[in-house]
Amino acid sequence: MGDVTNRPVLVLNRHWLAVHVCTVRRAIAMLVQDIAHVVCEDYQTYDFTGWVSLSKDSELPALPASNGRNGNSSNGNGREMNGIARHNGGNRSSNGNGSNGINTNGGKNGHGQYIVRTPYFAFLAPRVIVLQHYQKNPPRSVRFNRRNVYLRDDFRCQYCSVAPGHERLTLDHVIPRSRGGLSVWENVVAACERCNARKGAHLPGETGMKLSRKPRRPSWMAAVRLHTSDEDRLLWTRFVDPKQLCLSPAD
Repeated sequence: MGDVTNRPVLVLNRHWLAVHVCTVRRAIAMLVQDIAHVVCEDYQTYDFTGWVSLSKDSELPALPASNGRNGNSSNGNGREMNGIARHNGGNRSSNGNGSNGINTNGGKNGHGQYIVRTPYFAFLAPRVIVLQHYQKNPPRSVRFNRRNVYLRDDFRCQYCSVAPGHERLTLDHVIPRSRGGLSVWENVVAACERCNARKGAHLPGETGMKLSRKPRRPSWMAAVRLHTSDEDRLLWTRFVDPKQLCLSPAD
C-alpha cells in the first residue's frame, strides 16, 4: 500500500473553479486551519470536524452523501483538530505541509475508500477541497521542460510505446531542428534511446515510424493526470472538463 497522504486532491477556488492539485497531506493541513473544506459527490461541503464525524460511519457509500448533515455547522475546535495539532508540536499551521502523527499507510475501508489514520481517530482521505477565500483563476499554461514532456507522454516512447524508465528516455523533435523544427510542445516528444537513434534527423514517415498520439500543448490539469486514479478522475470530472484529463490520439 502506498502513502495515502501523497495521493492527489483537486483544489477548487472559492468560485468552484479547479486551480491546483495538492497532496492529501497538504489538504489536511488546510482543512485543520479552516482554509479549505471537503467537497462531497453531492456538492455538500464539510469542515475538518464535520468530515471526521461523517467518516466515522464505516458503512458509508463509496462517495458519501451528506445525509442531511452540514459539515459547516462545526466550530472546527473539536478533539479531532486538537489531536492533529498536538502531533504537530502544538502548531496547527504546521508550516502548511506537516501532518505528524498520521499513519501514511492508512489503507482502505470495505468500500475501497482511502483512510487516513491517526493515533486518535481515522477519517476518509479527501479527494476534492474548496478554498474558502482564494479566488484567483486557474493557471493558463504549463512550463515547457523535459520533465513535463515526460509527464505528458506518460514516460513512454511515443514511437514504440515502451516505458524504458526515466533514465533511458530522451527528447525527440518530430520535425528535426536541422529542418527547422522548433522546441515547442507540438514538436517534441518522449522517445526511447533506440527509437531516437533510428529516427535520427529524419521525419517519422521517412523511417517507417509513427507517433502513438499527436503531441500537443497540455492543459495544467493534463500535466498532473498521471497522479490520479480512474476513481479520482470520476469525481474530478464533476469540476473539470474531462478533455483536460486525457490526451488526444494521433491523427
